[in-house]
Order: sequence, then structure tokens, then C-alpha cells
Amino acid sequence: MEEGVGFRADTDTGTGISADVKDATSTPAATRDGYTDRAAAESFTKQVTWLDFGDTGNWQNVDNEGGKIYLKEGSIYSKEVIPGYVINIKVKSLKTIPSNRNL
Repeated sequence: MEEGVGFRADTDTGTGISADVKDATSTPAATRDGYTDRAAAESFTKQVTWLDFGDTGNWQNVDNEGGKIYLKEGSIYSKEVIPGYVINIKVKSLKTIPSNRNL
């Protein structure tokens, strides 16, 4: 067995262990179907709805000071995500976050 890395030095690419390995190219040898056509992808993205918890208009029973909302037990977030489908989230309790940092 040869020692060191000298055996890796520039050798003829037509011989050796990896002679049949081809580098990746931007035009692969195998053609692949697209995962999703453009129209279907746009249809999927129209179905995504984000809940913006910072939107003060969707909160009830919160303290609002200077545009900032402060949650309390019983605060309710309510949003109609699609016609007839309403998401309701209620704050059951508030707990402090344990920390070992001195602030």
C-alpha cells in the first residue's frame, strides 16, 4: 500500500478509481419533471394565511399603551382566515420565562 498523498497527484483522468465519475453540470444527464407547475404553485400560495399577532385590531381584552399590546389572562385573538372560518386563540395563563441572566 502506498503511503502519503502523492498517489493523488495529477493522474490521467481516464484511469484510476474515479475515472467513471463525472462532475456535476448545470445540464444534468437525466431530465426531470418539474415539481409543481406555475399555476398550481400560485394557487397554493393564495391558500396560505399568516396570523399577525401584532395586529391590535384582532385582539380583545388586552391592555393597549402607546400602540403596544399587553396580554393578560382572558385575552382573545380572533381572525377570519377565509369566509366562514374563524380562528380564536385565548390566553389561559401567563408565566415568567426562567432566566439565569442578571438583567
